Amino acid sequence: MIAAAADSFDLAVTRFNASEAARTVAGLTRTLGEPRVSIGAAAGTPEAARITVAWELTWYQWAVASGERERPIAELAHGTELDQLDAPARQWNAKWRS
Repeated sequence: MIAAAADSFDLAVTRFNASEAARTVAGLTRTLGEPRVSIGAAAGTPEAARITVAWELTWYQWAVASGERERPIAELAHGTELDQLDAPARQWNAKWRS
């Protein structure tokens, strides 16, 4: 479960925590340990949050609409090196809570 630092992303975090994506993170956390997490605006989509969850060996990004419950949570990207992430995605401003 993600604990958000910014109130404007509360609904997006709530939607993420109830999703299959959160279950994926929980499974990886059991194997890889606690991840780093950042939440920010998704590029080109002001009503969506971009959630980045990263470990030393892998990272994932999802777009989560904060206002449209019908829109699915979409995986944006997945990689293996933290330096593949842009600077805003590496601003670790949230926490993962088991």
